[in-house]
Amino acid sequence: MPSDATRSTRRCPAVWLLAIIGLSFGSIAASLFYAGGQWVRNAMLSASDFLMISDTGPQFGMRSDPTDIVLIHYGRASAERLGTKPTVETDRKLLAELLDAGVNAIADPRLIASLLPEDFEPVARPTLEMMRDLEGGRGRIVREIMLGSMVDYETVRGFDDFIRHESISMRSPADSERHSRMCPIADHDLFVMRETMAVWLMRRYENLDILIDDGVEDAISQCGMAGVWRDFFPQMENLLSECDFEPPISDYKIGDRMVSWFSYEGQWPQVAPFAFWIDHTQHVEAFQRLDYGDVAEGDFDAELVRGKLVVIGMDPDFVRTDQRFRVPGQREQVGNSVMLALATQTLINGRFMREMPLWMYMVIAIVFSCVTAILVGRFPPLAALVGGVAILVVYFGIAILAYRSNWFSDMAITSVTIALAGIAAGVTRYGYEIRWRNRMTDLFGRYVPRAVVSDLISKRSLQAISVGGTRRDVTVMFADIRGFTRFTEGNEPEAVLDRLNEFLGIMVNCTFEQDGTVDKFIGDAILVLFNAPTDQPDHALRAIKAAWAIQSRLADFLKAQDSKSAASTSRLSIGIGIHTGVAIVGTVGTPQRLEYTAIGSTVNTASRLCDKAAGGTVVVSREVVDAIGNAFRFRENEPMEVKGIDRPLMTATVIGPAETNDSPA
Repeated sequence: MPSDATRSTRRCPAVWLLAIIGLSFGSIAASLFYAGGQWVRNAMLSASDFLMISDTGPQFGMRSDPTDIVLIHYGRASAERLGTKPTVETDRKLLAELLDAGVNAIADPRLIASLLPEDFEPVARPTLEMMRDLEGGRGRIVREIMLGSMVDYETVRGFDDFIRHESISMRSPADSERHSRMCPIADHDLFVMRETMAVWLMRRYENLDILIDDGVEDAISQCGMAGVWRDFFPQMENLLSECDFEPPISDYKIGDRMVSWFSYEGQWPQVAPFAFWIDHTQHVEAFQRLDYGDVAEGDFDAELVRGKLVVIGMDPDFVRTDQRFRVPGQREQVGNSVMLALATQTLINGRFMREMPLWMYMVIAIVFSCVTAILVGRFPPLAALVGGVAILVVYFGIAILAYRSNWFSDMAITSVTIALAGIAAGVTRYGYEIRWRNRMTDLFGRYVPRAVVSDLISKRSLQAISVGGTRRDVTVMFADIRGFTRFTEGNEPEAVLDRLNEFLGIMVNCTFEQDGTVDKFIGDAILVLFNAPTDQPDHALRAIKAAWAIQSRLADFLKAQDSKSAASTSRLSIGIGIHTGVAIVGTVGTPQRLEYTAIGSTVNTASRLCDKAAGGTVVVSREVVDAIGNAFRFRENEPMEVKGIDRPLMTATVIGPAETNDSPA
């Protein structure tokens, strides 16, 4: 394991730490998949609906327009034209017109309920006899007829070919979110085992034999559905007595078409707890629609229905609110006829959605979270941001392709997990970056100005080692310890070094309080820059405040030291010179050894002023006095002759801040 010191000098987290971050978030997502229950699956479906098929979303999923089914609805126009609600007679005229037009098959999911024996004769029999008597109707027309267990089925047996259940209206899934998403494949009405209307229509479409009772039992046995039905509802075992409960699970076979099915928790034992997902990439508005009244009166184009499957129903305005269905991704609410049409078109298109195995969702979440965390945590900020977004885009691309290949993909949990793992890794990386910067600033700031260290850290490496400078206004302060050479002659080297460090400590601390840059130590003197490398509009005033603070604190320090130390320091003092002007500020040296400094006459002038300053005083140039205004009081000096400057130099000695008469001496 790396030490604390090693970790503190790292600029980015270790790969193993980032992997743990990604693994943690991925494991949370995996736990949600495993134990989150139906609300997690509903969240996944809702996100997929919005992104793939919603009217208001981007519609990344493939759209397919229904072309094989015609809807015939009774609505307001039909009521006005016929002057009556649908009757056995209007139904007879409608069905006769459709059969004469050459339709392939007609499914009518409008419910006729005969729960008691006395209801069968007046309610169900007239319709069943009407359908039986229509020429060419047998095998081509079915109706939703619900019979009670007390009805004598012998009176019904001759009508078996005309009875099918669409089962969608039963709303058999315990989870209400699935009521409009799935279509059961079979049911048992306590008399006969039947395939549902959608499967019946599919068999008519493919010109296949229609299965009933024993044929259905054989079909559900071969694919393992019978065992699933018995497992969910043990009370059905007597009604499924002819079924084989042992075959392995496989797709349900309709002719050459293999239908992918799934089991679900159902509420009604007689409705098989296995179904296929209804393909909602089909838009309900794309179905060909005809008016019930127009067709019953023969006022329609027969070519529109020739060879087609027809579903009869009611407009939503004539369907009770509690019997309507909300179509995922679409605003319109519909009746069971539209749901039956969607289910049948799903079978025709062969687009059977599948759920990926649970472990696959879990593995994908963990892998993508780990990859995201490592990428974001190890790459520079811009590359990390681009990379994190790219991973999300790649995941969405894979999820879209999976959806278009008939696999339900998670667009909610995994995508959020990827984003959170990236954010957590980014925060961790930022923490390491800050700690590294602080460490570097603290370490190298002991040797070069801290502001310079911060500036260099923020640059790219090639920029950081470039040699050169810029012209800028600066205030330069030199501070030199007076009497230090004599002090060294009379004291031990250790005491001399301690005292030097104490003096330098006072000067540096006062400088840092005003955000000055300690350029270098020159023996027992220091060179300080203001307004370099960072901008300081009041740089001259900052320099005066730092110098005054140095003199004040040094006076207090000397008094305290002389009272408790045998080695007198009362002869030590500091002379300070300050000048403001233009200088070349930058990096000098070679890429192998660099130094940040200021060069020019401004620096030389400040050094000369320091040489002229007596111990305990601060001497400034006229430029400094003019720059700070009335913040401090000064005493003008006689013009000074300064080496290297042709003209006499106008200077002043700092007396103190304008509001006090205090003197540091």
